[in-house]
Amino acid sequence: MDLKPLDELALEPDYLQRGGLIHDVLAELHRSLNAEHGGPASLTQWEWSQLEEKIRSRVEDAISKILGVPEDADYPPDLKAVLGGLYGVRNAISLLRYRRRITQSIIALSLLAFLGMYLYLALLFSFAYFGIAKVELIPYTWAEALVTSIFIPFA
Repeated sequence: MDLKPLDELALEPDYLQRGGLIHDVLAELHRSLNAEHGGPASLTQWEWSQLEEKIRSRVEDAISKILGVPEDADYPPDLKAVLGGLYGVRNAISLLRYRRRITQSIIALSLLAFLGMYLYLALLFSFAYFGIAKVELIPYTWAEALVTSIFIPFA
């Protein structure tokens, strides 16, 4: 059959391809700015926030065109890896739209994790307090030990 083993798949960045993609996005941006201005336009005519939004819009358009191809299509493994990376970039861009909500969620989850650890340690210390009270024959219930261990940092 004259079969030969395939070359090793190397997932190295292709700088030429990446540069070409960036160039295409920037060229499309410049064409749209020229069309919006009605002639040759300089980038200094727009605020940075406007340019940032226009660049983001062009990148999202380019990604959506690439990602418009069905996921279940039969691709070679290297192209599947590239598409997987693009899906990750798309998800990251969609997350950046909601930075404030994500920040609030992370803070809330951090506080919940801290509260959980705090209550767990309070539970452990309540058993220690209760055990010491039993050994010393001090009338002390476990509920009192738990309340003490929870609120002792605030005393």
